[in-house]
Amino acid sequence: MTLLTFEVGPDAAGAAVRDVMRRRLKLSRILYRRLWAEDGVRVDGRPAEPFAPLEPGQILTLALAPAPARVAPEAMDLAIAFEDEDVVVVAKAAGQVVHPTKGCSEGTLAAGLAHRYGACHLINRLDRETSGLLIAARHPLAAQRLTAALSRRDVSRTYLALVHGIPRRPAGRIDAPIAPVPGAARRAVDPAGQPASTVYRVVAAAEDRALVELHLETGRTHQIRVHMAHLGHPVVGDDRYGPQPREWDRVCLHACRLAFPHPRTSALIELSAAWPDDLPEVPA
Repeated sequence: MTLLTFEVGPDAAGAAVRDVMRRRLKLSRILYRRLWAEDGVRVDGRPAEPFAPLEPGQILTLALAPAPARVAPEAMDLAIAFEDEDVVVVAKAAGQVVHPTKGCSEGTLAAGLAHRYGACHLINRLDRETSGLLIAARHPLAAQRLTAALSRRDVSRTYLALVHGIPRRPAGRIDAPIAPVPGAARRAVDPAGQPASTVYRVVAAAEDRALVELHLETGRTHQIRVHMAHLGHPVVGDDRYGPQPREWDRVCLHACRLAFPHPRTSALIELSAAWPDDLPEVPA
């Protein structure tokens, strides 16, 4: 159970509890209804009424019960980069699936988070072979606010990728819509697809490889892998969009930095994760 408390200021004096929750705290309709249904709204510690006017100095408390777990919890080691009562950031290892799928129902990151924290809502996604930072919300209001921040592009996601060849332009933007390929578990650049934008910068290069820093402005499935292949520089180890047989035993892609507004305080949280040891040494 997470308790969120808000002191009523002069600007909210006389406003109904309902209006403060919906208009000022910007709770979604679903979460608003859930709080009332679970008797999770208090004013100065006493059960609140939706239309009761608030007075300056009163304390509005929301008791946020975690959502029911959708996966069976599993004990596992997790590399935690940040945690508090609202949000967790974990450094996912390569090879771990984030959510259960038809082909993988055990050992998922979601199951590990459920064991340690109870049900969590994962905000961003990473492919199975991609390592790096992922955000998880620990209660419904944090999930609502972080999802909204992601939609507003207030969540900054930066990756490092080792790619085949050296891009002719050392920096640029790839604006190329992405769509599913019918009958295949892959995506492709397609004028009829969803808009997708990736900003890249070559960090280092040697011989026929380059280390590229990439910033996602959208979050399409396999976006970096598709865009770099479209540019003519597929990610090393990517046998779905690059050469076969692959030259490394996993995709050389790592989510190295995250920045996002904290869901309770709006303070900017900035985190980084170093290039992992299971990937090739980067060009000097």
